[in-house]
Amino acid sequence: MNIKTLLLGLFLFSAFGLKAFTEYPVIGTYGVSNNDASSIELVLNSDSTFTYQDFSDPQNRVEVKGTWTEKGGKVKLHGDMASNQFHSVWKIKQNGSVATSRKGLNFYRICRKES
Repeated sequence: MNIKTLLLGLFLFSAFGLKAFTEYPVIGTYGVSNNDASSIELVLNSDSTFTYQDFSDPQNRVEVKGTWTEKGGKVKLHGDMASNQFHSVWKIKQNGSVATSRKGLNFYRICRKES
């Protein structure tokens, strides 16, 4: 009986207890590079506000400001532009150093920039 209890405890700890250790901050500036002409940049501020710019299409430049929420490693941007006009959902990966997004067949991968 004690072995079953111990195994159940270990299972529950491994299933739910380790999630607290995988949390990492998402706050920061993510972008392609400082020298990239497309100037794709996402800034997540500690007060839950963000700025996002995507100048990869010079005819359709995107600049958005608003608030963000985070749940389960995904950041959802709530901006002053319709969500179908910009990448509004980002997955934060690799301990907070990479943000990825997909909108249709358009995939973005941007990295945290050093301050």
